[in-house]
Amino acid sequence: MRQLRTVFWSGAFVSLLALGCDRERNSLTAPPLTPGNPSGPGVTPTPTPPTTSSWTIDIATETITGDACAMLGLASTYIPSPGAPWNILRTGSSIEFIYLPANYPTDSTEYTGTVTGSSFVASRTEVFPPQSWTCEGGRIVRDPQQIEQVSGNFSADGRHLEGVEIETWRLGSGEQATARRHWSGTRS
Repeated sequence: MRQLRTVFWSGAFVSLLALGCDRERNSLTAPPLTPGNPSGPGVTPTPTPPTTSSWTIDIATETITGDACAMLGLASTYIPSPGAPWNILRTGSSIEFIYLPANYPTDSTEYTGTVTGSSFVASRTEVFPPQSWTCEGGRIVRDPQQIEQVSGNFSADGRHLEGVEIETWRLGSGEQATARRHWSGTRS
């Protein structure tokens, strides 16, 4: 009988030890939750799948200001045709505006940036500026800097957008010219 009690208590002790170890192991191996990753460290959150939509975006120049020599850069700028097709690609907080998507990537215009809620900011990453030109008086401009940035908002239903693009051409000598353009888009 004593031997049976010993076996019983030994079995009970082993069972309690196993349960205790199991609880201990689970609490030690379960990753703690963090604000940046509610699944815990070592667990990669599932990325937001990209969405692509077709749009028609009309771009109209509102104002052009600045130095006449720098304006030669603005005059060479390629402005998308009204009513031409665009694709908007959204992945998480990233956004791309692609003009003439059927020609991408060889003959298209692309703006990349971020989107937060309904607001977006994007810059043109593919530009085809002239490498040099001659201004009135014979001054030659080489490798001007071109900066294009558009910011705006999508409508609450996500079917319309309004934005403002600022394009600036800066010369190495400090002169610059700026064009302000209005974007108005409708999802197809």
